[in-house]
Amino acid sequence: MKGKGKGSGRAMSMPAGIGMGVGISYGIMLLSAAVLAWLILTQRVGEEVIGWGSMLILAISAALGSLTAWTRIRHRRLFVTAVTAAGYYAVLLVTALAFGGGFSGMGATAGMVVLGGGIAQIPALFGGGSGVRRHKMKAFR
Repeated sequence: MKGKGKGSGRAMSMPAGIGMGVGISYGIMLLSAAVLAWLILTQRVGEEVIGWGSMLILAISAALGSLTAWTRIRHRRLFVTAVTAAGYYAVLLVTALAFGGGFSGMGATAGMVVLGGGIAQIPALFGGGSGVRRHKMKAFR
């Protein structure tokens, strides 16, 4: 079993970090949706990109929010990113209730949020640290 290492003293509490991640996700989603609406309004892109643009916005905002939460908390990456993505999805559900209760496409929305949470796991695959491993030189005898 791995022992508890010395902490950096800079980690945020779990609820505060997850709340920050969900807030970042929601803010990025609103800003990106406004940019997409502006692009459609000025006819720089056609109306047919609304579906693909929405899916891209959901995945990117979930990924950036999950990465933000993990970088603030700095431990239990899988748990933190999963809970942040689930919190973001819950906020989207509450928003759908507030705007008429239209639940069409929530499966695709859930898929994009899960994809975004998975994207936040990618840096863990490449390991941490500076990328330089130092080995002690041993003399040949």
